[in-house]
Amino acid sequence: MTFGEKLKSARLESGLRQSDLAKKLETTGNTVSNWETNLCKPDLDTLSRICNVLHVNASYFLPSSGPNNEVSFSELRLVEKYRELDSHGREMVDFTLQKEWERSVAACEKDDYRSSCIIPIGLNEETAYVNAAHADDYASAPEDLRRQEEDIMDDEDF
Repeated sequence: MTFGEKLKSARLESGLRQSDLAKKLETTGNTVSNWETNLCKPDLDTLSRICNVLHVNASYFLPSSGPNNEVSFSELRLVEKYRELDSHGREMVDFTLQKEWERSVAACEKDDYRSSCIIPIGLNEETAYVNAAHADDYASAPEDLRRQEEDIMDDEDF
């Protein structure tokens, strides 16, 4: 994503219009528009103020070091929420994430279901696939996989 795309994403996630952000930064809506369309970029002092208004770190706006290393604004917000959890909350999120990852990997290893797997990610692209629960293709998932997912959701200890 370009600087402008990241700025727009952060602005929209914060519920601000270009004119709202411009007011907070004491600039014009045209200036914000120019930043978002990459016609120009703010100076460092203004970037610092943008970060404060949108509640992001300056590193959010830096170019990523690789195609799978770029973090979206929504992912950044999830990390912030995770950090605010107590130890029990983190344990629950970690457990759920691990189980979903294992389920996705297992589903993708089945030849008949592999075609519905989404893009391989991570260092080991042979095994690490994303396949979120109840994705658009959930209805076409094998019956045992759907049953396993429903069983997990009914588990009182979950």
